[in-house]
Amino acid sequence: MSETDRWHGRLCRDCVSTKQRERYIANRIAELEYKAHAVRTWRLGQERRCRQCGVTVAVRWQGRLCGACFVAYATAHNRERRKVDAEFAARRQESSNRSLRKRYAEDEQYRESVKLATKARAENKPQEVRASYQRWREKNSDRVRAHYQARRARKRNAEGRFTGAEWKQILVKQEYRCIDCGHGDLRLTIGHAVPLCRGGSNWPSNIIAQCMPCNHRQGRKIHHSVHGEVRLNESRYA
Repeated sequence: MSETDRWHGRLCRDCVSTKQRERYIANRIAELEYKAHAVRTWRLGQERRCRQCGVTVAVRWQGRLCGACFVAYATAHNRERRKVDAEFAARRQESSNRSLRKRYAEDEQYRESVKLATKARAENKPQEVRASYQRWREKNSDRVRAHYQARRARKRNAEGRFTGAEWKQILVKQEYRCIDCGHGDLRLTIGHAVPLCRGGSNWPSNIIAQCMPCNHRQGRKIHHSVHGEVRLNESRYA
């Protein structure tokens, strides 16, 4: 060993390299043996007691679960993971939609480009556009019905409006049953306690859920649930 050699625990550079190489080879061999043992244990299994059902069978070495319990656990875990991923994707999509709506309202150039692209798509692929619109209507039926009632109220110069979420709240409050006959197996329609033709409003306080026969039976009459007191304005929309 010369004086120019580096000292590592009273070993020269060549001896240190040899020791490091031997240590690496030993660690690598131990790692490969452990992986081989894990594969054998996974494929063949071991006679152990399943911690979930308590049956003594060939248990998987990961988690100490039998085959049936492992499949049930993996299925439930994957279902929960898909649910979490779907919620995250929905939140991300809603955030993206909010930013696009804000840009559409503020940026006139972007608004014009969107209108031109929408018009071109409607001209080039009319069937696809109609199918997409129909799917949206089926998925957002409450919003469509609320929009139709708002348009009907504007034509009669009636005040007020309500959203699809507020219509759902009314249905939940009435337990998805007609307010008159109490039937829940019929399709419920949007009714007005004080009809629009009698000066009633389109605010949620004047909205009731009725089946079609009861709605037609009421006609132009004021509903019996009003008791002479009707709120025509709501400050939260002012």
